Amino acid sequence: MRNLGIAGVLVAALLGAACGGHSKPALPTVVTTTSVAITAPPPPQLKFSKPEEAVRHLILQWQAGDRQAAGQAATPEAVAALFGKPAKQVQFRSCDSGASASLGSDCAYRYDVGLIKLHLTNTNGDWKVATVTYEGV
Repeated sequence: MRNLGIAGVLVAALLGAACGGHSKPALPTVVTTTSVAITAPPPPQLKFSKPEEAVRHLILQWQAGDRQAAGQAATPEAVAALFGKPAKQVQFRSCDSGASASLGSDCAYRYDVGLIKLHLTNTNGDWKVATVTYEGV
């Protein structure tokens, strides 16, 4: 009889293992993702010692479609005004020959059949475009 008791326990153990017995249920798999925004650093501050340098930089950045870099040479209002029209090939006309730190300077570029007029101000030897207007376009 004793053999039958041990055999019964073994059969019960084998059946329990085959049917899952006392094993723990599988845990669900959890996957998490993290996204990190990568932003470009702001462009370096530039100083323009002549009005022509500032307007040239601004026009080149406009033609390149780079508003942030355009802001190195102009006020946000001037950048917005310039970028308000499509960038095209332009032709430099002139800047005041008597540019004065106290009065500022005015420059002009030919744009289609009209002009882009840029007024610059000087703060501590640094020229920046303060306003941009279009004439005749």
